Amino acid sequence: MARHRLMDKHFGERVRIRRDKKEWTQPHMAEQLGMHPTVLAKIEKGTRPARIDEASAIADLFGVTLDSLLGRRSSVASEVADILGSLQHAAGRAIHDVGSIHGTIEGWYMELGDLTFDGREDLEEAGGKALKCLKEAQDALFEITLAEAPERTFVSRIDEIVAERVAERIAAILKNLGEQEGREDEA
Repeated sequence: MARHRLMDKHFGERVRIRRDKKEWTQPHMAEQLGMHPTVLAKIEKGTRPARIDEASAIADLFGVTLDSLLGRRSSVASEVADILGSLQHAAGRAIHDVGSIHGTIEGWYMELGDLTFDGREDLEEAGGKALKCLKEAQDALFEITLAEAPERTFVSRIDEIVAERVAERIAAILKNLGEQEGREDEA
């Protein structure tokens, strides 16, 4: 239970810090989130945990990941995985867009049919180059979607704090034991 309160407190602090950086008042930010200002005040104080939908909306409002608001630090592998995931998503959308452009250009050339006019050869040559480049772009974008990302790993700041406190307690116990042994040796 204490761990959850500590996490709520740290989450609230990070929300308040980001809100202050934006120079927003609590009522202003609460309005943007569609919540009552006292709810936001309690979240920032850590006296009320944020629901998952609230935490997600807050992260979206700030344009950050929920992990960053939770104090989770990502490893380099996780950052690469996140960036690659975004890149692959964009590449997937671009494949569709490039395919649409390719189809549209190809369709207009088919509409030309057997019509003859000045500059048709140059137009067909330029169109052929464009269609070839679009196909190559589509293939390259597809290769991006196939790239494998490293496995994501996260380290929670809360876990770090708990580990630090455990290490401090162990060190104190060992120190006390050493002092007791020293006193026994003197006696």
